[in-house]
Amino acid sequence: MHETRIGGEDGGAYVWDAPLKDYARDLPRLRFPEIVVDHAKSAQALALAQETFDGLLKPRLKTAWWWTLGMTWTLVNLRGLQQMMLDMIDNPDGLHRLIAFLRDGHLRKLDFLEANGLLSLNNDDTYVGSGGFGWSHALPQPDFAATCAPLTCGASPRARRRWASRRTCSPSSSSPTRPRCLSASG
Repeated sequence: MHETRIGGEDGGAYVWDAPLKDYARDLPRLRFPEIVVDHAKSAQALALAQETFDGLLKPRLKTAWWWTLGMTWTLVNLRGLQQMMLDMIDNPDGLHRLIAFLRDGHLRKLDFLEANGLLSLNNDDTYVGSGGFGWSHALPQPDFAATCAPLTCGASPRARRRWASRRTCSPSSSSPTRPRCLSASG
């Protein structure tokens, strides 16, 4: 379900026809997005970059799935800004159901990204959504590899607790972009 933009040619102003007109009819039609990653093509592109830039740059496989986890823009696209504001008074239950759906979709995405080793550190030249970059020499801390999977920092505290209770991870010598995980029993 997507909005239909009206206008906006050559970077000009636009309006849109929000698709979610009626909560009872349209909310059940929403589906969570499905993420599909082609690991083979990603590895192939990384190998090509490493070969091309050998000795000049050090290419790395890194993911950036968002610049914010805010849900408001998606909400406004689905419902319309004016209608969303009116819903706060006229239909708060419908608005709460839509926001709960968006929240659940975000949590589902985070769980998927974490479970598939698709989160990356952002303490470098990664735009962090606050108007700046993540440059920091203070992170990760020296005990990072023992307490947090390299690609799951930035996950929710709930997800990190679940991860820590199940596994201990450290970088794998065979794959610098994926952690090597051991079960809690060793």
